[in-house]
Amino acid sequence: MDAAILDRCDVNIYFPLPEENCRRCLLLQYFRAHVQTLADISRISKSGSMLSMRTFIRKQYTTNDNPVIIDEDVMDESQLDEAARITEGFSGREIAKMILSMQSFLNSSLSKKLTRADAWSIINEKVEEHNEKQRMLEVSKPAHNLNYECDSGEGDEDSRSIYLEKDRRAIKNTRQKTRYSFHRYGSFSHL
Repeated sequence: MDAAILDRCDVNIYFPLPEENCRRCLLLQYFRAHVQTLADISRISKSGSMLSMRTFIRKQYTTNDNPVIIDEDVMDESQLDEAARITEGFSGREIAKMILSMQSFLNSSLSKKLTRADAWSIINEKVEEHNEKQRMLEVSKPAHNLNYECDSGEGDEDSRSIYLEKDRRAIKNTRQKTRYSFHRYGSFSHL
């Protein structure tokens, strides 16, 4: 967050990102609440049982003609463990959004079926989105504390001005921190 916004907060509470075991529990909890219930509602609506208002609203996404089917191996122990491992760095909200993507997939598919391969496809897509977002955040960080190295141990005024000009251009073009090394023979290399 911006320092000006943080300065207006009197008390800051730090909530760390969930660890692997917590991510596993969140995956299972959200899967049961948002995906598994669609299959349960599909079965309940076929039997004609009384439905609560919440269940009635969710039932609108399913039809008796095409019941929701979730393969037995979707989010089993091995898939939960692997999904928890590869979602390192995810917040609880990102995990919930990933599972809601599975729900959306079920609601929008004609077959109303979720296979293990479909679940992996959604998980991998969300992991890639997360990684891309992290890369974008790294690139958008302001460049501070530029470091310069010179192999000869010391540099004259001209070499320092070359460093600064190269850094200014690199920051302007890529908006990221760059570091150059000046070699004795007058060539630059990016570290």
